[in-house]
Amino acid sequence: MSTAPLREALEGALPERPFRVELWDGTAVPSTDGGPTFSLRSPQALGHVLRSPGQLGVGRAYVSGALDVDDVEGALALLDTWKPPAIEVRDRAKIAAAAV
Repeated sequence: MSTAPLREALEGALPERPFRVELWDGTAVPSTDGGPTFSLRSPQALGHVLRSPGQLGVGRAYVSGALDVDDVEGALALLDTWKPPAIEVRDRAKIAAAAV
């Protein structure tokens, strides 16, 4: 199954991304401004982050093994300082649907 719809949904929901997202199929959503790479090992990682945006969701995904990061210190600094845009419920549903 192609992750192209998911990549498009993520790019639309997060037009400014100071991080890279690598998906389980090896494709990626590039960073718009450097930063760490979040490697999603499975769609479950997105579930954690969509249900609990920010440190809690990322932490749950990381501890469960569904997410890895290439620069833990950089990721923690990013989570402390970056303010993501509000993602509408409709867009969250679009991202979730594209992940499965």
